[in-house]
Amino acid sequence: DLQHFTRLSIMIPLISLIIMVLIIMFIARSITGPVSRIAAASSQVAGKNLHIEPVKVKRRDEIGLLAHSFNQMTDTIRSMTSNIKSASSGLEAASSVINMSIEEVSTASSEISENTQQLSAQASLQSLESSSTYEMTDILSQKIDSVTDKLNLTLEKSRLMKEKNIQGS
Repeated sequence: DLQHFTRLSIMIPLISLIIMVLIIMFIARSITGPVSRIAAASSQVAGKNLHIEPVKVKRRDEIGLLAHSFNQMTDTIRSMTSNIKSASSGLEAASSVINMSIEEVSTASSEISENTQQLSAQASLQSLESSSTYEMTDILSQKIDSVTDKLNLTLEKSRLMKEKNIQGS
């Protein structure tokens, strides 16, 4: 009887210990499994891979909330990246159109300026009446130069904007 009692007193704690170890392993796996999946997905996102499957966790505790928040964050980043790419393409196209327009206006302004200077030279040879025409032409030339300066400034700003867009992409 003593031997039987001794065996039982050794077996019961040993079985209890084995059951506790199994329970602890089950709890540990239920925590570390989802956290490992979230960590693996975060590594993918950190590596600039935004086309990952959502992390699936069926828990409703903090770990489930973490997985849900991570999935929302990934979707938001993916959406923002897409919007930025679209905006960048639109800005690049608009910048090209603006640059072409500015070049056309600049060319036209140069031609106008040349024509104005020719008219000025001819006007100085004319009589008293041409004197007033010369003054008006001079004012027009100044205004054209002002417009040209503004257009050149706009062209420079457009080029800077294009460079910033390229650097931002």
